[in-house]
This record gives sequence, C-alpha cells and structure tokens, in this order.
Amino acid sequence: MPVIVEHIHNPTADDQNDLTKTYNDAPDWLKTAEQAGQWMTDILSSSETALYAGRFNDRLIAAAVVQKSESNWHLVWLNVRSVTRDRCVGRRIISELQRMANEHDCSLSAEKPADQQVVEKFPSYLKELMAY
Repeated sequence: MPVIVEHIHNPTADDQNDLTKTYNDAPDWLKTAEQAGQWMTDILSSSETALYAGRFNDRLIAAAVVQKSESNWHLVWLNVRSVTRDRCVGRRIISELQRMANEHDCSLSAEKPADQQVVEKFPSYLKELMAY
C-alpha cells in the first residue's frame, strides 16, 4: 500500500495525534514552536502556508509545510516519523508536492539550512530541491 499525500485542512483527532507525534519526533533545529498544538494552529490558521501529510494504513506518518505564491511552492518544513524513515516516505512526499505544484504551474523549492552539518545528513533528493 503506497503512502498517500494529502492536503490537511481540518485534522481529525487521530490526525492531530499523529501530527503531534510527527512534530515531536522532529530534530530540535526543525521545531518552530514550543508545542505541537501551537505549531498546527499557526499553520492551519495562516493563509500563507499549507499543511500536507503522508498517510499510510490510515495513520499520518509524515508532514510537510509549504508556502505558496503565484509561481512557486516553497517547502519550509518536512519531517518523517523516525519509525518510518529510510523507507522512501520523504521522497514520495517531495515527488507528490512537485506534481501538485506543477499542476498549478508552479515550481517547488526549499531553502538550505545555514548549518552545513545538518545539510550533510539530508538525502540527495532533498539537497537537489534546495536553492543554492
């Protein structure tokens, strides 16, 4: 069964629980709020960001945050739960986001973090997406 990438507008209680686990499982440098609930509220209430998630067996196992403009979708946050890392979930999410962006005549980009040691740990598909 493949990972299904979906735009999250109104997460169910189970989705919120899964997204909380995904946020809490992120490396410290990727966390932008004190608590996962505040992170979700900030994203879902913003007109500038969209929340996407990877679903497998009815559970969200990864999340991505995208800022959308007329010509570009900019990936600002991506995390795959540690229990499902190294199974091409991140690659699947990036691939689907690129497809969706293309459907809207947009490109998908990501900014490279300042810490080079962090970047060295990224998979090649994510490094290729980053603006240099």
